[in-house]
Amino acid sequence: MYIELMDVVWLTVIASIGGIWWHGFKVKERALAAVRKRCEELDLQFLDQNVALRSIKLKRTTSGQARVYRVYGFEFSSTGEERYRGYVTLLGMQVQEIIIEPHRLH
Repeated sequence: MYIELMDVVWLTVIASIGGIWWHGFKVKERALAAVRKRCEELDLQFLDQNVALRSIKLKRTTSGQARVYRVYGFEFSSTGEERYRGYVTLLGMQVQEIIIEPHRLH
C-alpha cells in the first residue's frame, strides 16, 4: 500500500483543523468556569450556563508574543427578573477581565 503526498497533505489539514477546534473548546471551557465563579462570588444567576464567542483577533502580549484574543458574551440576572449582559476576555488561555453590566441589586 502506497501513501500519496496528497493523502498526507489532507491528513495534516484535517489534524490541524481538529487541533484548532479542540484548543478553542478548551479556551471556551476556561471562560465558562471563570464566569461561573464570578457570578457565584457576586451572588448573581448565570443564565443559560453558556458563553458565546463575540469576537476573535490576534493581539500581542506585553512580551511581544502574538496570541489569540477572544471575547465571549454571557447573560446574568441579579433578581431573577431582568437579563443583563457580561463579557469575558481571554488572551491565549489567560482570562484578562470579566465585565458585568450595571445591574439592579436584590
